[in-house]
Amino acid sequence: MHIMAGVMALAVQAADVAPARATSHTGDAKQGNGTAAPSASHTQAPALAAPPLTASALQQAAHTLPGLPAEIQAAYAARGWKPYWMTSQASQADRIADLTAALTQAEAHGLTLPALHGSQTESPATYELTLSWAAATMARALSYGALTSPASDAERVAPPSLASLLDQVASAASPGSNILHRVPQTPLYTTMLAALAKSREVAARESWPKVPTSGKLTPGDDAAEVPDFRRRLAASNAYHADDATMASTLYDETLAAAIKVFQDEHGLEPDGVIGKSTREALNMSPAMRVDQLKANLDRLRWLPDHLSDRYLLVNIAGFEAWLFNKGAVEMSTPVIVGKDQQQTPSFSNAIRSVEFNPSWEVPRSIAMKEILPKLAKDHGYLAKEDMEVYEGWENGGQVINPDSVDWASLARNDRLPYRFRQKPGPKNSLGRVKLLFPNSYDVYLHDTPSRGLFNRRVRAFSHGCMRVGKPLELASVVLGMPLDKVQEAVSSGKQIRHKVTDPLPIHITYLTSWADPGNGAIRYGSDVYGRDAALIAQFHPAGKSSDDDLDSGILKARAVLAHSGQPPVAETPVAEAAPAGLPAVPEASAQAPVTDTTAPPTNAVAPAPAQEAPAPALPAAGAPKADAQKAAAPQAEAQKVDPPKAEPPKAAPAQAPAKVAMIPDVPPRKVNPPAAAAAPARPAHDTVPTAKKPPEQSKVEAEAVPSVTASTETVAASTSPETATAPTQATPESKEGFFSFIKPAEKNILSQ
Repeated sequence: MHIMAGVMALAVQAADVAPARATSHTGDAKQGNGTAAPSASHTQAPALAAPPLTASALQQAAHTLPGLPAEIQAAYAARGWKPYWMTSQASQADRIADLTAALTQAEAHGLTLPALHGSQTESPATYELTLSWAAATMARALSYGALTSPASDAERVAPPSLASLLDQVASAASPGSNILHRVPQTPLYTTMLAALAKSREVAARESWPKVPTSGKLTPGDDAAEVPDFRRRLAASNAYHADDATMASTLYDETLAAAIKVFQDEHGLEPDGVIGKSTREALNMSPAMRVDQLKANLDRLRWLPDHLSDRYLLVNIAGFEAWLFNKGAVEMSTPVIVGKDQQQTPSFSNAIRSVEFNPSWEVPRSIAMKEILPKLAKDHGYLAKEDMEVYEGWENGGQVINPDSVDWASLARNDRLPYRFRQKPGPKNSLGRVKLLFPNSYDVYLHDTPSRGLFNRRVRAFSHGCMRVGKPLELASVVLGMPLDKVQEAVSSGKQIRHKVTDPLPIHITYLTSWADPGNGAIRYGSDVYGRDAALIAQFHPAGKSSDDDLDSGILKARAVLAHSGQPPVAETPVAEAAPAGLPAVPEASAQAPVTDTTAPPTNAVAPAPAQEAPAPALPAAGAPKADAQKAAAPQAEAQKVDPPKAEPPKAAPAQAPAKVAMIPDVPPRKVNPPAAAAAPARPAHDTVPTAKKPPEQSKVEAEAVPSVTASTETVAASTSPETATAPTQATPESKEGFFSFIKPAEKNILSQ
């Protein structure tokens, strides 16, 4: 009885989606990212308009409707309980048909809405209220995401109230188009919608056998469990063999080849070794893959509304970055991201300078935990690594002769009154290139001398910054500088910084499943930070899993009814999903400024400091990681240190965003909040001590002083650490608006 009620409540939200790219931003014909514009053909013929509802009828219905959000009631109260939809106007039937056609597409986006009750002629007051409830819920979900996320998962803009969104939708000429236009404007979203539909079909018709959860197999082994792996791969059409081979206990090369393909497609080391991570991935059911896609579609909704024509998208869980230009990939590069203990954060910003031959100011955490113990054993360590010693941890300070210091005594007493700076050169941990963007996490993109780690499939080895596999090529396209000129700048050995004339938006996200921008194939990454479980759990009632849903027939009902286009009907409305938990914009850290060497001599120049970063698992126990037998191999190379993250200070709470005037029927998906607030927590050992400064100076400090207008500058060696911190948040529509979250005083610096 309860299962059937659930089936009906979900089935009525089934979608009829015609993949089509938007050709207009008016929202009247086609929507972007594969979402069809609403049409009356999606629903049954509407009834004739009934007399307008009375205020008392709506109030009574609101009082008796279970779960109706207070925000929806407030919206009606603010307009004297006048209806939005049941108005008795000539356009009433068409507007309701337009809206319900859009609502039936919710399931295609992986969303669950409150069910509609009544009709235009039966229980019209309840029908009116549930229409508004579902419309506002879908508008918010497509604009800001439907799932609650931990503060460490991603920076997100706080959504406006359901009342505000309801007003936007109801005031549009086409309320359905107003809702559907809010989908993320990126080709990744379009392709993932199609993948979700295909995955649902697979989940409705297939079940994959489980394999043993522990043990290790290498090609050539003979074990009784080998046929289990043959059957599992055959069930997903990834392996074919005759009956005799299927029964064989020998782990032969043909099976190994199929395992390697599976590993590569699921973000694992394609070595053919069947360890813990490979077993966990093989035991992911079709229904669990559906949930994984839904969770990642929601992550894409956390991105800024308008990603601009050209932007860099870094996928932490995929260990890759793509530079998009008008929807096409201009270039891609592998990246190395932070270890689980020092996670790379997810946020949006803009690359505004590129530095060649950078120096590195070693953070205190690395100096204390990694360098000081080595110095205590080997006084020649600093010379071998091209490092200098400076007195104190604040700006200025004398250069110290390392032979004059009793490093063993300092190590025994766990104190370090000196700081280390690594000179530019082949041994520098930042490599030859550094790409900077202002952020309170103190992370950036940079080269690395540890090139061998890029050969690994799972690349989580850094202290939070992102090491780039193709640093010179990326610098070339970001600066618009010929590659030979980039190589010339690097070969000069001079520490040179170039301002990016048109700051390039960068969006750092965490996608454990995504559409390959090159061929559209769906890829699965390693949930290296274990973030998926907290999102996926929100799709299911307590005590239920993805497989429970499959067994109960709900997924099958969804697949069968996906093209029915029936308006939602149920005995009890589905409770509204909790508003997404959103971290606020972090306040900028107080850091010492960096001055420009082209300025008057009184302005001392600072070397670049270390800057690095922080940011739940799939239903299977533990997130997929590299198999145990491979875990130890890259450790020595991974120890090549790069800058960790600074501790963000406390700040004011986030504020709700204000409305922005746009095309009448195409409202903005997100607006940046005006106030700064606390950033996600980060490990204490990543704290980078900084000099104290007055409040008015604790904002963005650019690489060059504001008075300098040249686009290129030579960076001299000095003792003052460079910082570039600013509140980071999702971007609004225009290029000017991209920096709207930065305070006026900081804009002057960014405009250099």
